[in-house]
Amino acid sequence: MDSLLTVAAWADTDATVPANLYQWWWIFGVDSGVGNGALIDGTESMTLEFDKSVGAAMIAFLYTGGTGGATNNLARISISGFASDPGAVGVPYYGVLVKNVSYANGTVSFDYLNDNGSDYGQVMFSNPAASAGRTLKITGAVSPNGDATGWYAALFQVDVQEAWSGPRLNATSVPHNTIASYQTADSLLTIKGFSDRNAVTPNNLGRYQDECFGVYGGPGGNVVDTNESLTLQFKGGIGLSRLDTVYSSGVVSISGFLSDPGLVDHSAGTSGAGYSGGVLTFTMVNGGLHAFYFTNRAASAGQTLRINVDVNAGSQFGIALVGYANARTLIGPDVPSNVSSSAARVWRSKL
Repeated sequence: MDSLLTVAAWADTDATVPANLYQWWWIFGVDSGVGNGALIDGTESMTLEFDKSVGAAMIAFLYTGGTGGATNNLARISISGFASDPGAVGVPYYGVLVKNVSYANGTVSFDYLNDNGSDYGQVMFSNPAASAGRTLKITGAVSPNGDATGWYAALFQVDVQEAWSGPRLNATSVPHNTIASYQTADSLLTIKGFSDRNAVTPNNLGRYQDECFGVYGGPGGNVVDTNESLTLQFKGGIGLSRLDTVYSSGVVSISGFLSDPGLVDHSAGTSGAGYSGGVLTFTMVNGGLHAFYFTNRAASAGQTLRINVDVNAGSQFGIALVGYANARTLIGPDVPSNVSSSAARVWRSKL
């Protein structure tokens, strides 16, 4: 409906002979007149064409794998057409289905253990820009690492994510329940999870699929809730420009600012927002996806911000994205809408 993604079916692996798309319950495949119409199988292929503004965040499979083997029914699934390494990783839903993930020359390949139609194979991508404006092609074969004699695949879900919004940390980049601290590749932002409100006792970071991350465990699971805390540590001159949230509720506080960070909430996801003594506090209106912007990046440049929620209000905060920028970078929300034909930016300093 938003024209960001176009899906097409093909009878051949080169994607030159059109075929019909076929939807069955919660999966869709290629109906070329040969094989199972609800699956991608034989010589069939499927393409995913992305608008130049977005790229792949997650491609999930169901009713996929190798067939005919006695012990190790593995299919080799390939997704070609990437402009660069998309940072693909297989994420278990119930069990480990996606194995041996590799990238070379525009193609991500992986082995997929037959799911018997009862589990999902989730492949997440930490670099959506690698597929922005590209056409990805999905093909399959029997894996050389198993004993299958045939293969098939079906798509369950394709998630897209905006590709170009400056430096940022996507939820897909955060490892799930393996480490308590993660640093972005550019070393400008470090996030840490803690089991206490004062950010003293480390606790593993956790992620919910490709949608959000927080602190692993707790009543909400993979969000910041109860007595937990999560910190955002920025390098000197770099500050918080954007914070997206989903599945959040109740009262949230972000402490550690040098001055008022200038919260801009175009999504109307908060009420009662206020700043005092280094702490920004607001109440979440609903659990939908919201993007918050900050017009005073100098307020957090070089600082460590701590996120907490009200332990007595059933509150939780799931982080979908963290955007950061040089304190002297101009971003869209800095410019007042429909006020003047020109705008002057006054750079605030912590000195």
